[in-house]
Amino acid sequence: MRAIAEGVEVVWGYCSGPDTLTTTNWPDYRQGILDAAQWSQDNGVYEFRLGNEDLAHNDDTTLTDAQLIANFKSVATEVQAIFTNGNISYSCRSDFIDDWITAGKGDIDILSANVYMGGNGNYDENWMNLIDDLMNEWGADGAYLTEFAPSWDALDDYSTDEAVQATAVTEMIEYIKASGITRALYFCYTDPYWLPGFGVMKDDGTYRLLWNQALLNSGSVGSITVPANTTSISLPDPSGYAQITGNLGISSGKLVSRSVNAIIIPIFFSFSIAFWNTST
Repeated sequence: MRAIAEGVEVVWGYCSGPDTLTTTNWPDYRQGILDAAQWSQDNGVYEFRLGNEDLAHNDDTTLTDAQLIANFKSVATEVQAIFTNGNISYSCRSDFIDDWITAGKGDIDILSANVYMGGNGNYDENWMNLIDDLMNEWGADGAYLTEFAPSWDALDDYSTDEAVQATAVTEMIEYIKASGITRALYFCYTDPYWLPGFGVMKDDGTYRLLWNQALLNSGSVGSITVPANTTSISLPDPSGYAQITGNLGISSGKLVSRSVNAIIIPIFFSFSIAFWNTST
């Protein structure tokens, strides 16, 4: 991969996406994880991710949350024997953090989470407790944020006032930094076609106020240059996603099939780009 050849640290992984996980299809899913782990090892990937928010996609009858966590812990042990380049991680939705704390992460090196202030008109300060729970259980070496933003629904659901949106992002960044978390990815740079209303850059090509007022004014490395062109990389057959990660960063949210365009983005402290791949 060109990005790896250029010295970029790439996080690559597997994700169930819209598919429902059951005891029937878990063996195939497990094999997909192992295949993706081998590809990651062979191609110099920096960190391998077992999955993302998969506990929101099991059928809860043949495959319960507790069983799925046990399955991921089991496959993590297998992946440890395959992927030796770096850490093995899993990214959970914030409402499953307690489940993972109860079960423990086993041979998973890093348990990351996607944390938002709220959504669908409901917002409170529980996001702070979620971040505290992550840090108290696993510390900076064992946890980070793979997604954060004011709303899991859409920025305009939090507020239609862009100045208010920027203030919320700044609040989150300051709390994340104070918590001791050293890696956090803002979601997202541009809207995935399936999830409108999240993008820092709007459909008309302009930027929300939070870009300059929050993201770039929070210890940013403003000297990073955005290249005019993009870099295309090829993905292996197993469905998966990758992240080129820095410390506190921003994910692109571009959804593609079998190939992706990577855009290096200036952010605070470092840079990050996330890729998702579908099996279509």
